[in-house]
Formats: sequence, structure tokens, C-alpha cells
Amino acid sequence: MGFRAEIRNQIRSNAGHVSEISGRSDRPLQCAHIFHDKTNPDYNSPDNGILLTDEEHFCHHWVNRHSPNLIGLTKDENNQSIAGLWGNIVKFDQKSGLRRADSFRETVTELLDILRQHFKYKENGAAMAIELANLIKFVGIPEYFNEEVEA
Repeated sequence: MGFRAEIRNQIRSNAGHVSEISGRSDRPLQCAHIFHDKTNPDYNSPDNGILLTDEEHFCHHWVNRHSPNLIGLTKDENNQSIAGLWGNIVKFDQKSGLRRADSFRETVTELLDILRQHFKYKENGAAMAIELANLIKFVGIPEYFNEEVEA
């Protein structure tokens, strides 16, 4: 469930209409929930929102796919988010004439910093590096890894 229009407008305005992670505006921007627990009274508050590119939003859900409870979702809910976000990325890229590798290159190189700064994974750097490698494989950018990555 997304934010109400007035909350989305406030999140976009507070962020200066650019991604709060990367400062990018060349991709579709999405108002994303930081924590998805709908029982939280601040669920639809601008304080629980962050403006992300579609790719950054996808990455947030992707790296939490094994423990979606960390962001307040069930596995099914998070998998639905991943599928929907990925579908939107592919549609945008096709419309824009972009290849997956081209469109994700910049986002993937920033992913570890995004995770460490905004999603509080400082103590989990090794696990997040594995997730980054798996994400790179998933989006088809093989030049970023040279060996098999194991959990």
C-alpha cells in the first residue's frame, strides 16, 4: 500500500525532488516506506518515507528477501514488492531503450553505501557484500564479479 497523495507530495518536496540516497532524478522516483509494519501509527507518516529511484527501491527489497521481517514484511509481501518493482524497472528501461546492465551499473556500484548509510547494515558488511554480488548476477552484470559467491 502506498502513501496518500499529500504525504507523497511532502516526501518529494522534503527530498528536493531527487533521490535521498544518490541525488539522482534520471530514473522514476518513488516514495518508499522505510519500515512496512502497517500497525505502526507512523506507517503513513512522511518520517517513515524516503524518496528513492526505482532501482534503489528494488535494491532495498532485494537485500531483505531472506529476512523481510527486518523491514516489516512477510516473505510473500516482500516477494510481491520485488516482482512489481522489477517489472516497473524493465518497462522503463524498454521504453527508454536501456539495457539492464546499463541502467543498473550506477545503482549497483552505490549499493553498499546505500545499505550502510540508510538501512543500518554497518555490522553486516560481509553479508551485504554477498547480497550485492547476488544482485549483480541477477541483473546481468557479470563483469563485476570474478568468482562464485557463497552465503
